[in-house]
Amino acid sequence: MIEKTQKLAKTAALSIVIFTVTMGCIASQYKLGPGDNLRIGVWGHEDLKTETIVRPDGMISFPLIGDCSVRGLTPQELAADLELRLATYIKRPAVTVSVQQFRQIQVQVLGEVARPGQYNLIATSKASQAIAAAGGLLGDRAAATASLTRQGKTIPFAVDKPGQGEDLSLEDGDLIHVPTKPQVTVLGEVARPGLYLIDKGTRLSELLAQAGGTTSLADQGQAQLIRKGQGIPLTRAHFSGQSKLELLDKDTLFLPPMPQIVLRGEVAKPGTYRLPVGTTVFTALALAGDLTEKADPKQITLSRQGKTQILDLTAGGGEIQLLSDDRLEIPRGRREVLVLGQVRTPGAYLLPPLSSVLDAIALAGGTTDKAQTEKIRIYSKGDLDAQKVLALGQDRLLFEGELSVNPALGEGDIVFVPESKRLDWVKLGTVLGVFRILQEIFIGK
Repeated sequence: MIEKTQKLAKTAALSIVIFTVTMGCIASQYKLGPGDNLRIGVWGHEDLKTETIVRPDGMISFPLIGDCSVRGLTPQELAADLELRLATYIKRPAVTVSVQQFRQIQVQVLGEVARPGQYNLIATSKASQAIAAAGGLLGDRAAATASLTRQGKTIPFAVDKPGQGEDLSLEDGDLIHVPTKPQVTVLGEVARPGLYLIDKGTRLSELLAQAGGTTSLADQGQAQLIRKGQGIPLTRAHFSGQSKLELLDKDTLFLPPMPQIVLRGEVAKPGTYRLPVGTTVFTALALAGDLTEKADPKQITLSRQGKTQILDLTAGGGEIQLLSDDRLEIPRGRREVLVLGQVRTPGAYLLPPLSSVLDAIALAGGTTDKAQTEKIRIYSKGDLDAQKVLALGQDRLLFEGELSVNPALGEGDIVFVPESKRLDWVKLGTVLGVFRILQEIFIGK
């Protein structure tokens, strides 16, 4: 009966140990250390009941045993050790150990938290509790991964997914650092250039969305990602999100503007244009509405960095690729000349360079039968006071080939072929013939 009672007592004591440990919120792996306030009891021996604080040297004093080390032991391990030591004095001792007050530890929490600093926490605290004591994360700035430094060793842990993953247990002297999110710079042709904080794994397309997208002037073909002083050329795959390239801290994205090209002269829409690098002369002219009828396609002037070059569109000049600040001057090649008077089709005509008076008359269908070719008048640039009379008639150019009287025409010149005042002998003969017939009928021979 006595033996059965002792067994029941032993079982009850063990149950109390488990209950006490559970109710005291002591994890099975909790290690005792200096500052822990312990309550130790021996079943059936009230005189041995003791409350004690673990000394700085990790020792406690207990009746019958004296000093014993508890540093690094769990409450269960300490109870087992005391039972073994008391067995010399007590038959089958049943010892219970509970932590009445956990010791405090000092932990530093730095970085992107509301109140960085040093905090006193109970020894069972977790990393999440230390961050909470510091006011929590600065959500817009805190990185997804923090670090815990202990005795020179650093352990990374996630802070962006509460309740997921391991919540690290803390020890005295631990340092928690919550770094700032990676910071990247966006420059050039975006809606909102500036500095941006990004999450780990952010891609280029996501960054551009944060920056409001590219402007209409952006030359994506010349964009670069600058990383550690080295430029990384970017492609359509990067901008569409198909590329797996992830942005890193201190990266810089630069989107240059499209080069500025100036087109002047004989194009439909002269002006300044923003065109991608590599645009050809042909493409630029097409965007400007193409050449006018008066343009000379063989004498286009390309000005680049203080130097000029003549381009012939009929001989491959249109395939040259333009650079920023290039200027294209399209000269007038065909001259507009007015041909009036005794020509078959009077009007305005466009003539190639160096075209002569006879060329203009030929385009107008040639002279009529009434033309006085010996007194053709030329009005330079339409000025009626600047008259020049040419004799292109029977005796000179037409029969003798004297070219000096057939000058080249300029822009705006007027060619006037007057009507001849000489008698038309054919018509006169006709009139005289009719007169003789009438005379014979009415007067007689």
